[in-house]
Amino acid sequence: MREKQQVNIIGSGVIGLTTAVLLSKNGYKVSIYTEKLAQNTTSAVAAAIWFPYNAEPKEKVSKWSAFSYNYYQELANTPNSGVKFVPLTIIEKDIKDCWWLDAIPNKNYKKINDTDLPKDCKLGFEILVPFIESAVFLTFLENELKKFEGKIMHQKINTFDDLDKTIPIVNCSGLGAIELCNDAELFPVKGQIVTVAKQTNIQSVILNYPVNKTGEELSYIVVRNNDIVLGGTAINNDFNTEPNANISQKIINRCKKIAPNIKDTTIIQEKVGLRPKRTSIRLEKESAIIHNYGHGGAGFTVSWGCANAVLKLLMKKE
Repeated sequence: MREKQQVNIIGSGVIGLTTAVLLSKNGYKVSIYTEKLAQNTTSAVAAAIWFPYNAEPKEKVSKWSAFSYNYYQELANTPNSGVKFVPLTIIEKDIKDCWWLDAIPNKNYKKINDTDLPKDCKLGFEILVPFIESAVFLTFLENELKKFEGKIMHQKINTFDDLDKTIPIVNCSGLGAIELCNDAELFPVKGQIVTVAKQTNIQSVILNYPVNKTGEELSYIVVRNNDIVLGGTAINNDFNTEPNANISQKIINRCKKIAPNIKDTTIIQEKVGLRPKRTSIRLEKESAIIHNYGHGGAGFTVSWGCANAVLKLLMKKE
């Protein structure tokens, strides 16, 4: 029996953890090095419902999203994974914007009648998608990694020279790659959400286009196990993670327009996360390093597909 190939991963968000678990399941000995533990990453803030949002290139994102969708189907039957399938309404302006339909296996969607759409909306689809309770899921991944004797090292990596270059490195550092890789194409997209009390007869819905000219204001509702997430924003190049009360109120007002039956809008929590956006997701091999970052708002959606692409790159070497 051959000795397991070692792999070092930088980053413990959803991208780093899913990559670590998939590699571990395929016989690799994995160590994660991370400045922030999973529950303190942007992934822990995410509404975490499957939908390929704000990530490029579309053709690859579609393929990675489909792979992840199928993987989540297995996890939905796994106790304590935090994964289940839920109905989601997607509202679009034009059918040409619906490229994401190709990412849904077995055409698991249906067009919604105009009369059943929110006011002033003309095109919508109902799809059955994975919903991931982010905090539960991240803990589940950490426990899965431990089963395979993987390690999580609470250590910031300032340069790739901090790690043994004879061991393959997978760079899942998210926004950390701005400094780590000196990547001028990578930038934060600030997303603010609020949570309100769980209520009956509310369904998850995404208005898949900005509602203002700058593109910074979004409208989406994600029904979770214990609360409802209302969002959101997409503010480029803003590193400020302090919630803004005025923005929270605007989010609530926008969400009530598409779901007037939301009655209790008392804010339980306000959160801000910084999506690591790039002109295109960087998933490529560079010497002993495989880069896997820049997933924008689609981290949970493409994570398993991207992890599988990393696995294929590693196996090419062997």
